[in-house]
Order: sequence, then structure tokens, then C-alpha cells
Amino acid sequence: MKKNDICVNSSQIFTYKIIIIMFLFSSILIGSATGWGWISLIFGIFAGIIAVKLQNSHFVPFSVILVLIFQNFLLGIGAHLGGNINNLTILTQIPTVYIWVINLMLKRKWKLSQVDKSFLLLIFAIVFSLILGHGPIQSILANVRSFTTFYFSYRIGKRFITTKSEFLIFIKRILKLGVFVVLCGIVMHMGGYPLNKLLGINEVYLAKGVTLLTDYFDPRFSTDLFGYSVTRIGSLYYEPINLGYLLWSIFIISFIYPLSSKIKGLSLIRLIILVGAMLTFGKGAMLMSIGVFVAGLIHLIFRNFSKNINERQLFQRIFLFLVISLFVSANIYFEKFGGAVGNHFYAIKQTWETILGHPIGFGLGTGGNAAALFSGEGLDFSTGSETALLSFAYQIGIQGVLALFLVFYFISIEVLNKVKKETNGKNRFLIYIPMLLIFISLYQDNTFNPQCISLLMISLGGYTGYQTFYTK
Repeated sequence: MKKNDICVNSSQIFTYKIIIIMFLFSSILIGSATGWGWISLIFGIFAGIIAVKLQNSHFVPFSVILVLIFQNFLLGIGAHLGGNINNLTILTQIPTVYIWVINLMLKRKWKLSQVDKSFLLLIFAIVFSLILGHGPIQSILANVRSFTTFYFSYRIGKRFITTKSEFLIFIKRILKLGVFVVLCGIVMHMGGYPLNKLLGINEVYLAKGVTLLTDYFDPRFSTDLFGYSVTRIGSLYYEPINLGYLLWSIFIISFIYPLSSKIKGLSLIRLIILVGAMLTFGKGAMLMSIGVFVAGLIHLIFRNFSKNINERQLFQRIFLFLVISLFVSANIYFEKFGGAVGNHFYAIKQTWETILGHPIGFGLGTGGNAAALFSGEGLDFSTGSETALLSFAYQIGIQGVLALFLVFYFISIEVLNKVKKETNGKNRFLIYIPMLLIFISLYQDNTFNPQCISLLMISLGGYTGYQTFYTK
């Protein structure tokens, strides 16, 4: 068959799929065991080059999620068995390299959309910020990853998932993978720290920059809920907060219609995913999910009252109402219970005061958790630590965050335009995902991590990209 001017037959497709998975998995596993981090990155590059040959297939978007889920597990196992602690941080970037290479190799098929133009404005703001100053190179790269991977993930979904049947297969496989992740998380939680240590959790946190290893879970495995201390599951992610985003994302996309009506045992699958998501005690991801469904319901109610309503204006008003409601609710929770959320609120207040004094930004890599980690100076709440959105504003200025806002806004509009072409209104909750991600990033540093955001962006890209509409 012919795929975007690249001729690929059935046997080649199967071979390419095997090679891609082997390159991605073996690069992390062998690299973590041997310390050959830079060589492993080359394998990630080759995997991306080969993946471009498989356009019009759900496999490439699925492989992105697959390697994001298994990267820490493979890294931990390899490093633990190999007794290696060198070059582990490099290996955590293999999924990002894979995503970047795929996008760089893709040919542009259509004129620039509003999303693309807004992304170019964001890139311009990032480059301009380097004139103002810059932080450590590692911090710069970490922030470039955050600024680009969400868009690249959306583009991968849009370019590779081109039919409803491909999208259905993608969703089905993600749901099955989600059940597997939840079951692994429960088993690893029951095994406690000894089992997780055997599976290389210490080595994973070395790769994350944690230098003080202990005989118990990292503090991020504990949190408080309404004043009570709870222990969270981390599963194959070895990271409860990021896992929460993954599982809540899977729960959200399980409601995409009509695909959801074609999956057997969906109610049980949703229940398992929901239980797993709740066990992560991820407040940010849960808040986003609640907001998505509430906004979708309100939107549907107003639309049913008036078929001629301006849906773009309705979307804008509901989002504004939702942001105010969630902001007030979050502040009430903080005032009443405090606890682990306190740092985020302190960071918001202090960083905002700093930004007002220098709104054009201080330079890429100068703020946020990455700057604190790689500079060795510790968290600084006045530079955006613990709040992704304000750390971006601190670095690339208000103008850069406005460009970022436009990218997500126009993604929402693309989703809205696709929803309006369908005869049912059940997918209108999808419109609110991009903008709520922006809002939630105000309270968490993790939101733009590829492990957190890529699944939703790929799914939205796939939804807007497939050409067969459901009309029954």
C-alpha cells in the first residue's frame, strides 16, 4: 500500500512495528544496564525515522503511549540488574526524542492552521526569551520538552489516525493497557517498598535527580486528603501524580462516542480505571476530569435549549464560569485543609508578584522545578516552582504564555468544529480538555510532562483527524 508517498507492503509494516518496539524498549533496558545513554538515544532516533513509514495507522500513536508507560519500569529493571547509576537521566528522554523525530520527519500536508500559527508564535517567544537570559542547559531542554511535546503529540494523533476504525482500535488498546497498568499498580502497592526496590524504583528516582536514597517510598507517594494522610499507587510509572493524569485521561477518552458504544465490557473497564485513578489521589488530574464532564454536561444542556446558539461563545462562557468555580473551590480546600497543596498556593502568590515586576520574562530555563533541580539551589517559590503555568510566564513572559494559551484555545476550536459535524452532541466534553489542562497547570508542575499530557493530546488529534463521521 501507499502511505504519504512511501510505499509499504503488509510484511514490511509488521517488520517495522517489531523493529520500532525493539528499538524503543531495548534502548532503555540495555542503556540503563550499561550506561550507554547516548547510544540509546540513537536507537530512539532510528525508531522515529522508521515510524514515519507507518502513517495512516494507529500503531505509531499507540507506541508513543506504550513507551511512555514502560520507560521507568524498563529503566528501573535494567539499572537495578546491571548495577548501573550512570547516564540514567538521558534515558528518560527517549520517548521525547521519538516524538520529536517523528514530527521533524513528517511532511506538511496542509496549509498552516490556527493551531500551527499559534505554536510558531510560541516558538518565537521561546527564542526571544533566550535574549533576556537563560538557565542551565538541562533546564532549558526540560522546558523546551514541555513547550513542544503536547503540540507534537496532538500532531501525531492527527496525522496517523485518519479513519474512525483506526481511532476505535487505538481507544480499545489504550483501555486494555489502562486495566493492565491498574492491576500492576495494585500488585506493586501490595508488595510495598521491598518489591518496588527490587523493580528498580531507587534507580528511577536517581534518574529524576533524587540523590538521597532511603529504605522507603519517596515523599511524593504520600499525600493528604481532607486532612488525612494516604499512600498512593505508582504502578509502572513509579510516580503517583503522573499516573493519576494517565488513568484519568484513559477514563475521559473511554466516553468518546460512538466508539465507546462498540467496546465490550466497557462498564467494568471504566470501573477498574476509575478505582486505579482514585488510588493515585491525584487532585489536579481529578479536578480536571470533573471539570471536563461538568462543562460538557452544561454545554449540552444549553445547546438542547437552543439549536441556533453560538457554540464558540457558549464554550468561552462556560470555561470562564468553570475556571472561577474551580479556583474558588481550590482556595476553599486550601484554607480549610492546607496540607500538601500549600506549596502550590504559596508558589502562585510569590511567582505572580515576581512576574508583575518583570512581565516580559527572565529567560528560558531560569524558573520552575527544573531550574531548581539542575542549578542545585533548591525550590524557589518566587520563580515558579510547583506551578507550571507561572513558571512558564516567569521564563518566557506574559507574551509567551498568551501564545501558549492560543495554541490550546485553537485546539479546542478544532475539536468544537469536528463535534459540530456530528449529529449527536455527546462528545462536547472534549472541547474543554485543552483549556482545563492550561488551568490545572497553574496548580501543578507535572501537567506538561509527556507522561501526563500526551495521551489526551494524541486522542484529541486522532478525534479531529479521522475522516469518517458517525451519522446514525
